[in-house]
Amino acid sequence: MTSTRNGVSAKEIERQLGVTYKTAWRMGHQVRKLMSNGSELLTGTVEVDEAYIGGNPKNKHANKQAEQLGRGIKKQPIVSIVQRGGEVRSFVVDNVGSGGIYKLITDNVEKGSKLITDGFTSYKWVGMQHEHIAVKHNNDRVTVGEKHTNTVEGFFSHLKRTISGTHIHVSRQHLQAYANECSFRYSNRVAGQMMFKMILGRCV
Repeated sequence: MTSTRNGVSAKEIERQLGVTYKTAWRMGHQVRKLMSNGSELLTGTVEVDEAYIGGNPKNKHANKQAEQLGRGIKKQPIVSIVQRGGEVRSFVVDNVGSGGIYKLITDNVEKGSKLITDGFTSYKWVGMQHEHIAVKHNNDRVTVGEKHTNTVEGFFSHLKRTISGTHIHVSRQHLQAYANECSFRYSNRVAGQMMFKMILGRCV
């Protein structure tokens, strides 16, 4: 009998929902499609950062550890864009090169907005189109007034806890759907039960 992390078996889930586990899983993904990123450009003060999703390489076999070199150690990169006081958008990407990040920012952030990033080289071009503040994380005084990326880093903490604590393992194929769900929940965290009505509204 297959069990989930919280001890509830797949058979018990099927009994409670009245459908097979496979059907319940598909239903869940259909709901996640309704939690996709918005289309309006983000404005004001916007934070951008990248994170890497995957297991700890220390827990892998020695020959697998030897393969994992460089930034991201072969974990799956995700770029998130957060408008302070507003929406979070997350994107599963193949790499975090400047070309891909350029397109994500120009497609989702209004030109002239204030962008706050870390000192990663892929963000160097941002100053040509936006008011750009680069936070140097090797500096002891990282947070000075609005000069910080605490908002997006707080979201990444939420995302990683959700994936590792609730879903256990998420494949690259379905990671975008789970990232959308976490972004939607985080963006609307003060809405409470209204989130359910918002999702129903997107069904129309």
